[in-house]
Amino acid sequence: MKVLIVSHSSKLTGGSEKSLVEVIRYVVNTQKEIELCLFLPKEKGKFGALAEEYGIDVEVLPYHQLCFQPECVKAWKKPLYHVRILAAAIWDAMLALRLSARMKNRFDLVYSNTSTVFFGGFLSRMLHIPHVWHIREFSSEYGRSFFAGAEYLRKHLADRFLVPSQALAHSYQNHINHEKVNVIYNGVQVPSHERAKHTGINMLISGSIQRAKGQMFAVRVLNELKTRGGVAYGRFILLEALLILRKKTTFWSIFKHITWHKMCFCTDM
Repeated sequence: MKVLIVSHSSKLTGGSEKSLVEVIRYVVNTQKEIELCLFLPKEKGKFGALAEEYGIDVEVLPYHQLCFQPECVKAWKKPLYHVRILAAAIWDAMLALRLSARMKNRFDLVYSNTSTVFFGGFLSRMLHIPHVWHIREFSSEYGRSFFAGAEYLRKHLADRFLVPSQALAHSYQNHINHEKVNVIYNGVQVPSHERAKHTGINMLISGSIQRAKGQMFAVRVLNELKTRGGVAYGRFILLEALLILRKKTTFWSIFKHITWHKMCFCTDM
């Protein structure tokens, strides 16, 4: 069986890339009958170099993620912003059409990691083979939008879905047939972090702190609980606290209860 993996990044700094590395390691080490090929955008990068060490064919192509947050764009920039998104989508569709001519009968399955679903899905339809979408965001998407809409992509450009938790699977129960969803609990390699003594609730918020990940919602909930006096809690540890998040929480009473750390998990694997 030959599987084409479409990655959204050539780097190894994010959790989704590192999670994909673990999937690749598992397949290479235990599923000898599966042959992998990896598509990367813009450059080969550390991800491509690592994949080649595992004997995987790597190809660099100029496709796009086509996942965006329109609320973060200033009003006067939105017309041009949407034109650029449309142009990128047309480019990806034409690229997939060209690739399908030379890749006919080469692969049995396309796997798209997170936000590359439009390119991977469109290519799978051109090749007439199944498409698996590894979703790593909740259905609410926290302001994220996909070109053509997430609902259209789920219905027409994906055949099976992988999610990393039961919570994500539950969030899609009204959008995706549960028989098409598989939960795989694969993590990433991180160094141990000493757990501090505390009383009450100790909460860990890990990963890249950004709006689309929803960590701010958890911080807001705990701030509300403290404001109402309904809970006693200990310290909060954030593995990667970006400056913008620090600014957003400065005026909250919860700020003094947050322990800030720099990136703790390794960037080289």
